Amino acid sequence: MSERRGAELRFRVLGPLEVRGPDGWRAIGAAKWRGILGELLIHAGQVVTAETLAARLWCGEPPPTARTLIRKYVMEVRRAIGDDDAATLLHRSPGYVLRAGDDEIDAGRFERLARDGRAAMDHGDAARACVLCAQALVLWRGPALVDVAGSPSAEAEATRLEELRLQAVETRIEADLTLGSGAGLVAELRRLVSEHHLRESLWRLLMRALWAAGRPAEALAVYAQASELLMERLGAYPGEPLRRLHEAILTERSAPRGLAQRYRLAYSHT
Repeated sequence: MSERRGAELRFRVLGPLEVRGPDGWRAIGAAKWRGILGELLIHAGQVVTAETLAARLWCGEPPPTARTLIRKYVMEVRRAIGDDDAATLLHRSPGYVLRAGDDEIDAGRFERLARDGRAAMDHGDAARACVLCAQALVLWRGPALVDVAGSPSAEAEATRLEELRLQAVETRIEADLTLGSGAGLVAELRRLVSEHHLRESLWRLLMRALWAAGRPAEALAVYAQASELLMERLGAYPGEPLRRLHEAILTERSAPRGLAQRYRLAYSHT
C-alpha cells in the first residue's frame, strides 16, 4: 500500500468489513464479496491472481466455474464500493488489484499512527506518544477482518494486526505511566493480564502501575503470581525485564526513604 496522508478513509477492516459510501459506512453483504474485498485489501496495491482468490474463497477446492464466478463477484464488489468506472478495483492479468493508499484503509492508518507513537515514546515524548496511540486504537471496532471467514491469509493478517494492537496499548500505557498515572491504570492492566496471561510485558506494566501508585507489596505479589503461572504453563522463569523490575522494587523497599524515592524516579525513566 502506498502512503497518501490526509486521504479520506474509505475502507474499514478493524472490525466488520465496511466501505464508505455517500450515506456513510455500510457493510458488504455477501460472504464471497467480503472474501474478495478482504483479500484485495490485505494486498492493496498488489495483483492478486484469480487462482489465489479462488483458493481463498473455496478453501482450496474451487468449482470448475470459479473464474466465471470470480468475475461476477468482482462486478458485485465494484458496485458495493461505488466503483462503477473500475478505477479502484482493476483487472490486471492474471488477476485483480485494489488501488488504495495506507491512509484510505483503517489498518494502514492504524499502523502509521501506532508506529509514530512508538517512535515518539522512544524519543522521550510521552505526551505525543499517548495522543498518537489513542488515535490509533480508536480506529478499532472489534477483531480485525472478523466477518472474512475461512481465509488463511485473512486469519494471518488478523493475528498480525491484533499483535500490533496490543503493542499500541502497551505503548499508550507506558506513556501514561511516564506522565504520572498509576492507580488509574491498575484495573485496565488487571483485565489485560487476565486476557493475555502469558504476555510478560503486561505483567511488567501492571507491576509498574502498582509501584507508581504506592502499592509495592501488591506489585511483588503480582510478580509471584506471574512467576507461578509462567512456570506452570511454560516451564520457564520470568524474563530479564520482569526480574529486573522485581529487584528494583525490592531494592526500594529496603532503601532509606529519600534514597528510595530517588531510585524509583531513576528507574521509571529507564
